[in-house]
Amino acid sequence: MIGHYTIGAGNLPNTNLYIIGLMNQGMMSDEEGTPRTPSRTSRGRARPSMGGSGLFGASSPPPMAHPPSPNAEDSSPIPSTSVVDEPPSSQGNEMDAAIMHLEAQNAKLRSALSSTTADLVASTAAPVPPIVGEGFVLSALDLSSIIRTGRLMHLDGLVRTGTGAITMLNPDSPGVVHMTREGATLSSLTEHAIISAPLGVDAPNGAPVEHHLLYVLLAQQSLNNPGRAATILSDSPFSVAGSKNPDAFVLDAEKTGIGRVAIIDDGPVEQMIQEIGEAFRDIGGNAIVVRNRFALGFGLDVESAMQALSTLEANMQRHVLRWIDYRN
Repeated sequence: MIGHYTIGAGNLPNTNLYIIGLMNQGMMSDEEGTPRTPSRTSRGRARPSMGGSGLFGASSPPPMAHPPSPNAEDSSPIPSTSVVDEPPSSQGNEMDAAIMHLEAQNAKLRSALSSTTADLVASTAAPVPPIVGEGFVLSALDLSSIIRTGRLMHLDGLVRTGTGAITMLNPDSPGVVHMTREGATLSSLTEHAIISAPLGVDAPNGAPVEHHLLYVLLAQQSLNNPGRAATILSDSPFSVAGSKNPDAFVLDAEKTGIGRVAIIDDGPVEQMIQEIGEAFRDIGGNAIVVRNRFALGFGLDVESAMQALSTLEANMQRHVLRWIDYRN
């Protein structure tokens, strides 16, 4: 069969030799596994018979795509953008540590507050000895009322350290008055801060400076309620601020339940005593304000006297703040 295959014109022996050479060359290429580079002519052309494209330097044909394998879906490659768990950031750790620290501080403060509250309750409820004097005895219950009232006045902002005064008549000896010393801190009273004296005579050493006014109010109340009277002097800043109008003689304490509150002018003691008596008889109420100085609250006991001052102060605070807001 080889002898009958011819290509073009030429001698048959030469042609057969050429074909045999080509076949040998193809068999060697199959054994080697890699195709040879086509030989080039003197003009830079690849020989077509050697598989060249005919032009030197031309682009080689694209590689043939391999057919997909039957298990292509099962052997799909893992996407390069697969999610990888990142370690927790240091910022998150710091935040957790800060939260734990705050929780620990909160627990510590709560424990300290509970302890302080327990100590305060214990000190408030601590038993106190009665005061025994010449011809009178101030019971431990009445003394505890004075001490507790002083603490409440300080909490309500009615007094500051070293200001204010509390006076009351002895329920069992109406002619004896008990009062806090001048300059005593009402929030930390003890039995040593209480002095006693007969009503209507000169006050003992250490008595409050305004004891004359306090005595008058005690005497006025005891006329109808023998042995039951108490008077308190307080700073009451908002109540005093509400009395600055020189033309005002009554504070507008509407819907407070303490009645009308008289305003008297500061002046000589005799004049102030007279004005207090007139205000007590004509105006009534449970409080009197000395213009630009202090407030006086009175009642049958120290609790009711302090309640009158506290109610008046809360009402005048709202009144003064509304007035300031209106001016602005």
